[in-house]
Amino acid sequence: TTLFRSIEPSYEFTITDKTPTTTTPGLNFYGWSLTGDSLSDIYTAGQKFTATSVNTTLKAVWGYKKYTITYNKNMDASVAVNNFVPSQICIVTTSNGTTCNAKITERIPNAEGYSLLGWSATQYIPREGDTIDTARNHVEYKPGDPINLVNNITLYAVWWSVNQNDWQIELRWGE
Repeated sequence: TTLFRSIEPSYEFTITDKTPTTTTPGLNFYGWSLTGDSLSDIYTAGQKFTATSVNTTLKAVWGYKKYTITYNKNMDASVAVNNFVPSQICIVTTSNGTTCNAKITERIPNAEGYSLLGWSATQYIPREGDTIDTARNHVEYKPGDPINLVNNITLYAVWWSVNQNDWQIELRWGE
């Protein structure tokens, strides 16, 4: 099923609430995407979509199961995190499938004064005395890494303050 509309570039429209139907038992409709799979952003009824070309085609995303990767900023609320993707879904497309093969988002969030090292399934909060190597040891996934899902998962950002010193240099003149 295809949702097609001829539009002007950068035209924003709202996704329709019309749901396509299928006669395949167990197959569910999850929304619309540019590729027809869950590897690109999925848009659902009521969401805004901005087309970037004159003829933009959104394709129906069908599947049997849906798993969600929820990304947690793992950052103090007073620090603004930009370019952040809150979640991503992965659709199992075979009726007997139980695993969904996905990729960790390649959009790298940024926060002033911090560098994202990667993502972890357990929350890591740096403590006094931790080094960047300590933080790196908590990273399980980097942007673009493959991940096989059998359940929903929450991944926590692992940050390192760019203001923290990992080393010290002592200069002594005249010795």
